[in-house]
Amino acid sequence: MYINNKDGSKDDHGIGARLCQNCYLCEARGKLLYQDLTDRLFGAPGKWNLMKCPNLQCGLVWLNPMPLEEEIGKAYLNYFTHHSLTECSQGNGIKKLVWLNTWRIYRVLLRLTGIRPERKQRERMYLDGISPGRLLDVGCGNGQFLALMRNEGWDVEGQEVDSRAAESALKTYGKRVRVGRLEAIGYPCDNFDAVVMSHVIEHVHDPIEILKECRRILKPGGTLVLVTPNAEGSGHRYFKSWYRGLEPPRHLYLFTQRTLQHIARKAGFANSQVRSEALDILYDVAIASIDIKRDGCHVMECIPKVNRAIEAMIFHLIARMFSFWDKGLGEECILKATK
Repeated sequence: MYINNKDGSKDDHGIGARLCQNCYLCEARGKLLYQDLTDRLFGAPGKWNLMKCPNLQCGLVWLNPMPLEEEIGKAYLNYFTHHSLTECSQGNGIKKLVWLNTWRIYRVLLRLTGIRPERKQRERMYLDGISPGRLLDVGCGNGQFLALMRNEGWDVEGQEVDSRAAESALKTYGKRVRVGRLEAIGYPCDNFDAVVMSHVIEHVHDPIEILKECRRILKPGGTLVLVTPNAEGSGHRYFKSWYRGLEPPRHLYLFTQRTLQHIARKAGFANSQVRSEALDILYDVAIASIDIKRDGCHVMECIPKVNRAIEAMIFHLIARMFSFWDKGLGEECILKATK
């Protein structure tokens, strides 16, 4: 078992955790949303529950029990493992022709929805229209975004808690990357014109504290951009417990537009905007969620089976259309705040 005692003590075979019955934001007693989830992506040990805040003005979703901060590294042991592409059922001849033509039709239909301008904005973390200056990417991974923004004229720097990811960024892109928790690095006050966090905040034990640190190191008038999975998006609403974005035990919290606005205010950002987008990531989320539903797991970097890929394409297109009527259905929530 991954947790022995209510005080969070651990055993030698799992991930030490502590019980989290109450909401991080409003302290309301949580209600069970999903029970006994396992890691369907990277094989981390343990069974995990997700709670949801019953407060209609909140609605935060969180992991219970929650891995201890000193134990969470065990959930990432296979996180950056590179898997070679696994050929599935595309086949040859007619099957391959059907696949290629279906993919082309899908991409044309996506373009008709006006996705291309939004895609370009997402690639640049919604910093279009902001003059290049000093940029920090929190949780920069392999540094690909840093390389892109350096080419756009930004003076870039990265932070990463995973030493292997930071090493990859240095080898591949030769970027400046600091290893360690953001709060522990100790950047000077008023140091950056922009700070970005892409799919990071859901991994953090104390989201408000890290946003306070982002605000401290931003220059007056500087911009914070944060992107995270949307707990109220079409992906979670449709796939429910099979939703790839749950990702226990690494995703400690799942946010909505409302809860993101809440933590931004608590961190001291008086001027913030939140919205959701249904971009290309929803296709990848759908593929993984379908695999989890059918097989109980998803193999990263595997070429999908044709029938599942077509199902994911159809889902993405339908979700994309519904998002025009309901702006809260996007797969990602985007917070943009100014100091």
